[in-house]
Amino acid sequence: MLFIILKVQKNIVMKQKKATKFNEIVPAVQFKVPVKPNDIFFTDFSKVRGSFKENILLRSLNLTTSKPCSLNSHNDIKTLVFLAGMYGSGKTSELNKLAVEIENPKSYLCIKCSLDTDLDMNNIDFVDILIFMAEQLAIKSNEKKLKIDTKVIASLEEWFGERSKEANMKMKSEDKIEAEINVGFSLLSFIKLMSKIKTSVAHNKEYAEKTRTILRNNFSDLKNKFNEFIGEVVLNLRKENVARDVLFIIDGLEKVQTADMRKKIIIDDGLRIREINTNMLITMPIELHHSVSSLRMLEPKIIRFPFIKLYDKESGKIIPETQKTLIEFISKRIDLSLFESEELISDIIKMSGGSPRELLRIIEQMVFETDDDNIEKLTRKSFEDAVITLANLFSSGLIKEELELLKEIKKTKGSIAFSETLGNLLSKVIVMEYNDGTYKRINPIIEHSAIYKAYVDKKR
Repeated sequence: MLFIILKVQKNIVMKQKKATKFNEIVPAVQFKVPVKPNDIFFTDFSKVRGSFKENILLRSLNLTTSKPCSLNSHNDIKTLVFLAGMYGSGKTSELNKLAVEIENPKSYLCIKCSLDTDLDMNNIDFVDILIFMAEQLAIKSNEKKLKIDTKVIASLEEWFGERSKEANMKMKSEDKIEAEINVGFSLLSFIKLMSKIKTSVAHNKEYAEKTRTILRNNFSDLKNKFNEFIGEVVLNLRKENVARDVLFIIDGLEKVQTADMRKKIIIDDGLRIREINTNMLITMPIELHHSVSSLRMLEPKIIRFPFIKLYDKESGKIIPETQKTLIEFISKRIDLSLFESEELISDIIKMSGGSPRELLRIIEQMVFETDDDNIEKLTRKSFEDAVITLANLFSSGLIKEELELLKEIKKTKGSIAFSETLGNLLSKVIVMEYNDGTYKRINPIIEHSAIYKAYVDKKR
């Protein structure tokens, strides 16, 4: 019997502590908790990501590459950048680092919007994201003590308040949402209003449907109100010498539940994204990176954020610098003496395929696989058991069409054209991509599953 434990880690602040004892390992390898540059667990992977260059990202954001970064002279041109990367590649940690590095009076005020912490990933719409962005912009403006024109705030509160009342009136259920408009009109009252609307949309399906319909039908007014707010914030940022402009960093789209919802937000609502007069850096689900032709009308910059390049494609040998960096990554979380041998550490790294998340997941599973409560080290047996458990779990949903494609990937050593089936395998991290996407390989863990051995690699 297979037991699957689902761990919910939304809005949980965990105290980071390096594991020096066996029973401290699991808290130290929480792979769903992104790290920030000042965290003790942070590791800089920028030099081991193959073709990825941070300078390209900075220039795409209209920034100088010399530190501290500053906006180029033509800084009134709004930028739209998509950062396309696989689930678990470390995008969130990289964006946390970027936000700290580039924020200064000559650059951007960074507004981080982590969708998976505040919105319903099972039921999300583009207008939900706009509501969230408006709330976060107001929160950041209040933190910076910006003196936003009262008329602008009053106009925003009245407009959003009226739309919320309209949604309430259309609801059939008795569970109506009351979004009060405070007479005082201030950033704090606007934050309270937007927070209430955002939370209600996330937790009340009927209210969400009515609100989305109303906001979409009034999108011209919505974007004008939002753009007026952004313009007022930018004016005050420059006046107070806080920043030159605003950059929204929208993260977590790859965690939206279905491919159709992800496509609707990025592709179908793409033109609406462009109507918001601001700078945006948006993480793009990997399967949508290949829909470049659909995105051309937006004229965005699309940058790939690959997994850590673990192997040299030509020689097939592990890259020493990558090995060294991943050992450093492990050692920041776990005392290396808790591993049975250096060889075991090396094999865990190889099995991760260059994904920090997969590496931590393997170590966590090794702890779960350990039978003896008195054991003091991670062993070879626990590693082998963990790999089999994870391999069979992740491959259990593979369909015949996907297995056939895995055969083709193995045969061609990753030189294969994109297809919807490949997109599904990439989004599930069954297949991993490196560099600019031209180098693909099957997730090493999957190669140890019973179905893979029976159907793809019959010789093993």
